[in-house]
Amino acid sequence: MDRMIVAMYLRLSNEDSDKGKFEESNSISAQRVLLKKHIEELLQGQEYSITEFCDDGYSGVDFRRPGVQALIEAAKSGNINMVIVKDFSRFERDYLEVGRFLEYIFPILQIRFVSVNDSYDSDDKFGATGGMSVALKNLVYGMYSADLSKKVRTARDTRVRNGEFVGQFAPYGYRKNPEDKHKLLVDEDSAWVVQKIFGMAADGISYAEIARRLNEERISSRVVCHKLIGDTYGDRQPHVKVKRWCASSVRDIITDEVYLGKLIWYRAKCGMDTDKKVVKQPREKWIEVEGHHEALISQSIFDKANAGVGSVDTVRKEMKKRNSLFFCGHCGKTAGTFAEAGHRRGKMTVRR
Repeated sequence: MDRMIVAMYLRLSNEDSDKGKFEESNSISAQRVLLKKHIEELLQGQEYSITEFCDDGYSGVDFRRPGVQALIEAAKSGNINMVIVKDFSRFERDYLEVGRFLEYIFPILQIRFVSVNDSYDSDDKFGATGGMSVALKNLVYGMYSADLSKKVRTARDTRVRNGEFVGQFAPYGYRKNPEDKHKLLVDEDSAWVVQKIFGMAADGISYAEIARRLNEERISSRVVCHKLIGDTYGDRQPHVKVKRWCASSVRDIITDEVYLGKLIWYRAKCGMDTDKKVVKQPREKWIEVEGHHEALISQSIFDKANAGVGSVDTVRKEMKKRNSLFFCGHCGKTAGTFAEAGHRRGKMTVRR
């Protein structure tokens, strides 16, 4: 290509304190200014165009980030001549992964790699990665990330023990106190739905039937409610267009002791030591604070609701859904082949 295409990669971890809910973090803006200035100095007299890839609020411990994945795909497609980052840790904190890209992938794709703060330019290395200095820097970045993860987790555990809510968003039925984000207040717009769910469960109604009734009454699902207020709520079924109530979301509410007024932390663990996988923790490791916020239901209703559901039939249906291969892209329900009268072959359809 006559015109060089330069890919700027910007990243900031989700621990950034300057980042607002809907605004770009200050550090991302600073990285952009730094990289553009360096590109101007580096490519004086050359024609070039800049394309930007950004991960604002993502950890650098692995490549499971949308921005870096888009960068890698563009590189494989031959649409990039040069990649520039602030430092190696912005691209990736795992020194082995960084070394693999510097030594093998980028040279094969004939892509120039520049790290500003590390004074690294692959064009100056004649095909080498920079030797021991680059390897040591990447190793230090990896060790720093592991140490930082441990410190952040310890600090959060301490704050929870002191009665502070440190979750990313409030549980369905609650909202964060605008004057103190570490306290929870009852959300009148959704609290009645939680109480309605527990009431039906206490009467022995199954998860699936409760979900069906909520959808029939056109009550917005908790995913929709979180999205409306701007929460970055994890979507288990991003392919589903219409977010409806389902048996698993009802089960999550009915079995959650947060509605008894308890603050519960460390029910699951996810970090570098678990390869970023969610690992459930035994009850004895949980951190529990009684009376942290106003309860939405009583202990007797909670016990009755959890005793009235969870039958063998309900569990079997949920396991069947998890093991299914096909789902409706509109409602998210299990799709299967059901034979029609007079036909030997069935059609793929959804049972309502």
